This record gives sequence, C-alpha cells and structure tokens, in this order.
Amino acid sequence: MNSINSLFDHIYCINLDRRNDRWVNLEPQFINYKLNVTRVPAVDGELLPFTTKPISSAEKGCLLSH
Repeated sequence: MNSINSLFDHIYCINLDRRNDRWVNLEPQFINYKLNVTRVPAVDGELLPFTTKPISSAEKGCLLSH
C-alpha cells in the first residue's frame, strides 16, 4: 500500500502561533505516521481590525488562513 505522502503533493497544517501547544501535540503523531507535514502560521483573527460584516474574529482568521 502506498504511503499517504505519495497521494498528495504536500501536506500542510495551519496552526496559530499562540497555540503552539497544538502543534507540539500533533508533531509526534506526524512523525509516528511518517507524514511529511509543513506547519503554516494561521492568521489570528483576534489581531485583525474591526469589520462591519457579521463575522467573528475566529471566522476571519480561518477564512484568511485558508
């Protein structure tokens, strides 16, 4: 059976800089499953300026990270 790494050009993990604990918890799992994963810093919606649209800071961060 092929490794999951052969099914994708690359694997990315979007992670907030202020939530490094999540990356620390996931990284051993990536290694255990032999996944080649690159961490990408997420956009922190908490740090974005106010918007008049009805969207939460978490939603803004998620939208801009993707």
